[in-house]
Amino acid sequence: DLIVRDIPKEPKQTAPRRKTVEGNVPVDAIMIAYHICARIDAEYYATDLVSDLLGTGASSRLYKELVQEKHLFSHITCYVSGYDDEGLLVFDGKLSQGVSLEEAEKGILEAIGCARFQGYYFSKPVKSDLATQYLSHSTLFPMAPHKV
Repeated sequence: DLIVRDIPKEPKQTAPRRKTVEGNVPVDAIMIAYHICARIDAEYYATDLVSDLLGTGASSRLYKELVQEKHLFSHITCYVSGYDDEGLLVFDGKLSQGVSLEEAEKGILEAIGCARFQGYYFSKPVKSDLATQYLSHSTLFPMAPHKV
């Protein structure tokens, strides 16, 4: 038997939301999430690829910059949650000792070029064709092959 989900869709988010949870934990952590398309949409696969380049493993851009170079985090990753409904692009990091949440957030935003393209902190979302055009000319995410 086919199970039909009848879950109401969450209202469109038009502003950032924050939640701080305090407790007796060994290390501070930060999560930043952005809404993305559904897994059935064509753009999903590009977003999934970008999340892998940014945050999968010790050779990822976020790990190299924020863990190895700037020492803001002891560990950081980026991943997508993909379902039939819209999902999330998630940045998840464990802060290095002595690093504030504000420094960690700023480090992530700078590392992903948020001041230069889409993100609620510095600009409103842009259409996918404009984002693709920007990314194809960006030094942060070059889309053209390059020599290794």
